[in-house]
Amino acid sequence: MRRGGGKPSAEAGLPRQVGLTRTLDVRARFGDTREMRRVWLYGPALAWAGLIFWLSHQSRLPEAPGGDKVAHLLAYAVMGGVFARPLWFDTRWTPGHVFSSAALLAVLYGLSDELHQSFVPGRDASVGDAVADAVGALLGAAMWVLGCRVLGRFTSRVRRDTRPG
Repeated sequence: MRRGGGKPSAEAGLPRQVGLTRTLDVRARFGDTREMRRVWLYGPALAWAGLIFWLSHQSRLPEAPGGDKVAHLLAYAVMGGVFARPLWFDTRWTPGHVFSSAALLAVLYGLSDELHQSFVPGRDASVGDAVADAVGALLGAAMWVLGCRVLGRFTSRVRRDTRPG
């Protein structure tokens, strides 16, 4: 039996649940949950773009298995996917808009990467590399969107639940 007329502990100035204090502690440590959500959504895309930029800035890279074009295709397939991910979860766009936007962003990044390589000693810009980048970007964005469509029951629930109200 509680003292004080049976008032809940929240009215007495104490948190009602232990989970509430943990939530407040996490926000105090890591800031607003919207900021953490943005890091979760956009962080992988920015990290992957940074890695590609760093690799492009190297004068000499080891030979990739399957050749240079396969390496470009695979790297930009990943980029198409990691660009589609935040657009899928953070917008109310249709799957077609997510695909086209992610693919376009990745293709533009690939073109800028080829331009960047033309200024690096020992590297040069190549139309073949740009085509491989574009094909990879299209494949990666398509695989992400199609994968989310196949798993639609799960991702549609997550899409609704993760959007800010």
